[in-house]
Amino acid sequence: MSQPQARRRTAQEGFTLIELLVVVLIIGILASIAIPAFLGQKRKAQDLAAKAAVRNGVIAAESYYAEHQTFTGMVPALLVLQEQNVVWKASLPALATDDQIFVNTFPAPPATVQDSYILSSTSRTGTTFVYFRAATGIALKCSGPTDDPTAWATATPTSCGGTYPDGW
Repeated sequence: MSQPQARRRTAQEGFTLIELLVVVLIIGILASIAIPAFLGQKRKAQDLAAKAAVRNGVIAAESYYAEHQTFTGMVPALLVLQEQNVVWKASLPALATDDQIFVNTFPAPPATVQDSYILSSTSRTGTTFVYFRAATGIALKCSGPTDDPTAWATATPTSCGGTYPDGW
């Protein structure tokens, strides 16, 4: 009975160098495919975070309008009462990041009542997402890369100001 056990021990061999190299090569190929895919998903998640912040901002702005029947006086200090999960910005020292929303309300000339607003947030990928609501109620969603945070100020209901060619 002891002889078959001895034969089993001597019959067991390790992996050859070729087999180990093949396994390492396969793992390397899988890693080279998976890492870029992961980085792409990370960029998408960062963009979605910025879009979600703007969508939450739109809900807060429209809630403000429902309560006051105007956008006049819609400032970050009041919007934070509607939506506490984002950081509201009133000025543009730098682009708002994906957890921040820049708010701009403005009157349609020559009116003095603020009847339009723009909300924007910039993803960590560098893409800025802008929501423009005109006095007529028409809304425009623009997105694109920019280094100039005021570039979208010329947006109209039919144009994204030339800087943001794509909607979202």
